[in-house]
Amino acid sequence: MLNHRWPDFFIVGAPRTGTTSLQNYFEEIPDIFMCPKESGYFSKLSPGPTISEENYFNSFKIASDKQLIGDATAIYLRDSETPKLIHGTNPDSKIIILLRDPIERAFSHYLMYLRDGYESDTFSNKLKDFISKKPTTGNFYNYIIMPSFYHESIIRYLNIFGEKNVRIWIYEEFSANTPKIVQEILDFLGVLGFMPKNVGKKYNEYGKPLGETSRSIVENTTIKNIAKRFLPKSKRTSLQKTVFNQKGQKPVLCENDIRILQDLFQDDVIKLKKLLNRNLNWTHFPEN
Repeated sequence: MLNHRWPDFFIVGAPRTGTTSLQNYFEEIPDIFMCPKESGYFSKLSPGPTISEENYFNSFKIASDKQLIGDATAIYLRDSETPKLIHGTNPDSKIIILLRDPIERAFSHYLMYLRDGYESDTFSNKLKDFISKKPTTGNFYNYIIMPSFYHESIIRYLNIFGEKNVRIWIYEEFSANTPKIVQEILDFLGVLGFMPKNVGKKYNEYGKPLGETSRSIVENTTIKNIAKRFLPKSKRTSLQKTVFNQKGQKPVLCENDIRILQDLFQDDVIKLKKLLNRNLNWTHFPEN
């Protein structure tokens, strides 16, 4: 094993809860050095390429001894092996978790897939197919349904790192009062006296799905191979969103889909409320 310093804190998700915005805010803070977003080193579920220990360390080797090193990878929350792997390298790691109304989180993830050209069917059709078959594999389960079950994932992190080193924030509160929540997170990390100037700017927001011309370009094998050769994944994604995706009227869920998802997530939300002993301010799951 290489004799290097491991990250001091981890933003482990959930996906579509503001982790990209938090990454961008922290990149503006001199006392923090962030690894590339979604590095995925501690998860076999990461959609990115598997990276070696050496490559992982190289991604933050220029961090100074005075800087905290952070790794923001949203898939870390749902991977049951990740907490143990992180703890094995740095048992004093600070764990930051953002949670969102599970229905809104799932739909937001679907819209991201739709925006980026990975999905074309309607959400209602995908949900109907899932409910009829209840598969435990496939993108709709792995990225849309499963990450919205929070309770077991939170239990794992609390059991391994303890309540002192695990803090949970709610996306709806983060979105409504970003500077306040960012300050709370910085206090948790022990970073004082600096508020990034870009706080309040939203990153990775909803965009209109790709049109046919844009989709044909994105899906063109020759173009993809050239882009992969000369551009890192983060640059390819940024270019696609800048050139092809435009803001538009965000779709809304139909009432029938909401009822189905409420039934699906209700038990998990009840367990989570009891575990955290707090109101969650989620529209689709009003307080009892």
